[in-house]
Amino acid sequence: ICADELSYEILRKLNLFNLKLIKLSDFETPELLKVKQERSIAEYLWTLTPFTSKFVFNSDKTINKVTYIDADLYILDNLDSIFDEFASSNKSVMITKHGYNPIYDQSSLTGKFCVQFMIFIRNNSENVRNWWEQECLKWCYARYEDGKFGDQKYLDSFPHLFKNDVHILT
Repeated sequence: ICADELSYEILRKLNLFNLKLIKLSDFETPELLKVKQERSIAEYLWTLTPFTSKFVFNSDKTINKVTYIDADLYILDNLDSIFDEFASSNKSVMITKHGYNPIYDQSSLTGKFCVQFMIFIRNNSENVRNWWEQECLKWCYARYEDGKFGDQKYLDSFPHLFKNDVHILT
């Protein structure tokens, strides 16, 4: 998902194999455009996170599973064991713990779970994703306030609100 036209044009010109580009402007709703004016670029990108799987599902009806990976993640090994664990859970959403080193633990402010790596199954994950989307539209800022922090602290509610739908990666 290209957040701006420049990113889209650069990636389009690179013509990379097996890369499908999605223009954010093709999917931005009036609600998103309204909050876009009220938030910093980072806050707006965080607001978009719960929308990303929906954008991908809407762009290609044959896709049944979306894995969201933050742009700053570096994958060092095969991910089969992660996908196998998720598949055997029979859940529709997978979230990951932060895994802070205890001396750097900020989970009380930023959340127990990290948006960094999530999986969504088409249709089955919609109730989780939609709840998260609505919360981020209401409030998604780069500060801790009333038990919230950006798009991320909302994930702490997933296992409680959606226990039958959410798998926590072990």
